[in-house]
Amino acid sequence: MNQKIVKFMNMKWIPVFFVCSLFFVGMYLLPGRILGSDFDGVPGDFGDARLNNFFLEHGYQYFTGKTSSYWSAPFMYPDERTLTYSDNLLGTLPLYIFFRLLSFDRETSFQLWFLLICALNFISAFLCFKKLKFNLYLSAIGAYIFAFSLTFIAQIGHVQMIAIFCIPWIFYYLIRFFNSWDAKHLGFSFLGLVWLFYCGMYLGFLTALLVSIVFILNTLLKFNTFKNKLSQKLFLRQICLCILLSVLILIPLIIPYFQRATSTGYKDYKDVIPLLLTFRNFLMPTGEPWIWRKLIVLNQDVPFAWEKQLWCGGLLFGFFFYYLLKRFTGKWHSKGISFILISSLIVSILIFVNRGLGFSFFKYIRHLPGYSSMKPIGRIIIPQLFLMIWVLLYILRAIMIKYYKHKWIYLVLACFAILDHGITAKSMLRYSKSTSQQRINEIIKKIGVHSDSTNHQIKAIAYIPNSTENPVHIQIEGALAAQQLMTPSVNGYSSTCQTDFGPFWENHDSVTLLRWLNANKLEVERDGILLVK
Repeated sequence: MNQKIVKFMNMKWIPVFFVCSLFFVGMYLLPGRILGSDFDGVPGDFGDARLNNFFLEHGYQYFTGKTSSYWSAPFMYPDERTLTYSDNLLGTLPLYIFFRLLSFDRETSFQLWFLLICALNFISAFLCFKKLKFNLYLSAIGAYIFAFSLTFIAQIGHVQMIAIFCIPWIFYYLIRFFNSWDAKHLGFSFLGLVWLFYCGMYLGFLTALLVSIVFILNTLLKFNTFKNKLSQKLFLRQICLCILLSVLILIPLIIPYFQRATSTGYKDYKDVIPLLLTFRNFLMPTGEPWIWRKLIVLNQDVPFAWEKQLWCGGLLFGFFFYYLLKRFTGKWHSKGISFILISSLIVSILIFVNRGLGFSFFKYIRHLPGYSSMKPIGRIIIPQLFLMIWVLLYILRAIMIKYYKHKWIYLVLACFAILDHGITAKSMLRYSKSTSQQRINEIIKKIGVHSDSTNHQIKAIAYIPNSTENPVHIQIEGALAAQQLMTPSVNGYSSTCQTDFGPFWENHDSVTLLRWLNANKLEVERDGILLVK
């Protein structure tokens, strides 16, 4: 039987079939099961997911000339530069615009945007691992874990975190720079990081921190060589040019956020303390895992548990400690790439760990520009995941070369990776597209009835139903309905907003609405605010 398996795995077409099979299995188990056979499922919930759909739709309307201002998205009226309250998703907006131009509706384009990004994550990681000289089998296994892991699934509720296809190339070119001392590789790494910032600000800042750690460790280990290279004027000019070009591309994105931060203030460190990590968080899985269900007990009684589900699966977790064991027992002495990657992982973990009484090294990192606005710091696991997979593949390749010659082992590893990162379909965070559209259309009908009974020009819509439903859902539905009618909306939501707006989004009633309008020197009838109940 074993001979038949070996003969089968040695057939020339098998590696390509292996890669394609893993890709399609992952696409079915993650985006496929979320979207469903009826294509009615949308990743996330009625809150943040639909808010991001609103942002993408606003980008489409702006770039097709249907609205005049990009940064002043038409919600939280009359507040301005409202898009700076959250991620803008500019880096992946062209994908969404493409589907909208093909005449797909807002929600369907959002689904297709999600589906394509999941595919790009796998393809990008696979090609990167191939460039790192791993064979097709290991590259496919690594790409599967990167694109469809439990760690990634835990971020589905924050779709601004799913566009991670830049991350492999950021670290690939960074490491290659220190191997080749060719400045263009550092430039490619920085450009990839800039693109990641445009995909999502959180992703950008967290990955930039990990990039800085990897850069510093490489510099320390190769200090003399780096020092000598910097003494060469041509090399120094090239490095400066790479930095300058990246900064110039990033500035148009950063300036609006900087202006928002200076006007509204920065988050206090005490707001971050409940979100600091403990080592227990790295054992907390998301959803209902197929083979790690007993670990769910660790999620109990953890503040903000949904932001701390950092379990990366048994394969990565096991080989991480396997590496440490080999290192501490003195069997591995090399200070090559694996050492740098593992050291960077450990340093980055220790930065965010609560060392007692709410103290962490992140308290000092927050003084760096941009980091003082961050709260859910557990999202650092996303860029960390790629480094862990990279080390895993190095170890697996070494083991295969030394001990195993049979390619059927790769099939075993692939099957374990699938089981390792599988969760039940019912535990995936998703909402119904048709239900969302129905609720929004009902609001649009109410707007039509109210607008027919008013004589003044409508400049904005305020949806204030007498409802005990989740206020976030109500606010976003009101904003989406107004957006569909190409009219500004007083409704809106973000984790940060002006002080006077907070009570309105929480209560969505006439009292808090008038307080918000009065704060902005507006009156309902005089300034054309249509009240919809």
